[in-house]
Amino acid sequence: MRSDKYESMRRSLESQRKLFTKKFAENETVNHASYKIVTKLVERGKPFTDGAFIKDCILEAVNYLCPEKVNLFTSISLSPSSVVRKVEELGANVEQQIHDKAKNFLSYSLALDESTDVSSTSQLLIFIRGIDTKLNITEEVASVCSMHGTTTGEDIFKEVQKTLQDYDFQWNQLRCVTVDGGKRGRSEKGFGRADSQTVGRSSAS
Repeated sequence: MRSDKYESMRRSLESQRKLFTKKFAENETVNHASYKIVTKLVERGKPFTDGAFIKDCILEAVNYLCPEKVNLFTSISLSPSSVVRKVEELGANVEQQIHDKAKNFLSYSLALDESTDVSSTSQLLIFIRGIDTKLNITEEVASVCSMHGTTTGEDIFKEVQKTLQDYDFQWNQLRCVTVDGGKRGRSEKGFGRADSQTVGRSSAS
């Protein structure tokens, strides 16, 4: 009797374990899928509210193609607040990767591009290209800065300086700065002058 009871309990626990394992795997897959969709939204520059519309389209297709899995697809979280949270997490992950790689940079260069978004706010994109001790090259968007008010060369320089400080980039490892050709970026009273002064102080120290 005891052996039968033990075997019954063992089978019950094993069944529960498999159920939990399967549920966990499904949740991981659903979560991974939602991040993939959010990444596509960001890459295409789509509004975060489009996530709910995309989910509606997915569910319509699933209801026709594989209705037995509708509950699985329903659990994909693409509400505006969920999309915002996932974008923030993805951004934080990229920032951490750049920060970790920057520790081994031998040198790096920057590319700056200034544009205006739909709300007429100036956006400064700062691209980083660095090479480490193993000759691995890293190319990433280091920062997207919203610039309110003036956008002089000095304003641009301050945003660049803040980005370099956030990532612990060293000025004496900076080899090149490429701008989009605008006068504000090339002005002797703007970024170029401030950059040379800061690099000079860094080298002297």
